[in-house]
Amino acid sequence: VSPPPGAGGAGGMEYPTLITTGADRLMLYPPFAWQAGIETVTVHELGHQYFQGMVATDEAERAWLDEGLVSWAEKRCMEDMLADGVAGRRLAAWVWGSDRLSMAFERTPLTIDRPSWTYRGIGDYFLASYTKTALALRTLEGLLGEDVMARAMRAYFVEHRFRHPGPDDLRAVLERVSDRDLGWFFDAVIHGDATPDWAVLAVRQRRIGSVEGMTWGG
Repeated sequence: VSPPPGAGGAGGMEYPTLITTGADRLMLYPPFAWQAGIETVTVHELGHQYFQGMVATDEAERAWLDEGLVSWAEKRCMEDMLADGVAGRRLAAWVWGSDRLSMAFERTPLTIDRPSWTYRGIGDYFLASYTKTALALRTLEGLLGEDVMARAMRAYFVEHRFRHPGPDDLRAVLERVSDRDLGWFFDAVIHGDATPDWAVLAVRQRRIGSVEGMTWGG
């Protein structure tokens, strides 16, 4: 169901076998019209048919196992949709860019795995449960490989559908499928509030070769 403009309060919600998307009058005008807003919301809410629809975690206790897993899956799906031209509108084909930018401006520590009512406000809850979790899973995917991550997430869903899994269940599946100890990752990224400490590890330089091809304008 796509609520009409002006009925935004009914939009962006998941129910088993029924989802609502959402429209806004601003979406008629640039730059909002260039974004795949409706497509993104639709994919996100559809993803909830899996997490929490069939894999029913307690969103009040651990929202990240619901919203975070869906946010990661949403962006992976949008990457493919944009590449295939299914969602033609996008302000920039930089699916993870807005999340990275949001976290770059966050200056207070955020712990992903904590009850939703213990956050300082709705902003911190959203950043930790949606944004930071999606980026954490994308980082883990980069470490394990896309194929391993896909098999692990499928195994997690198949094994825990119609159950109420927790963080240890997700970690156990990821470790079994990847055959790697991920305790260090979960301790630092999921259960802790650590943030990356970027540093220059090495510097290289090389001589630039001759320019090949066509040049113009000097």
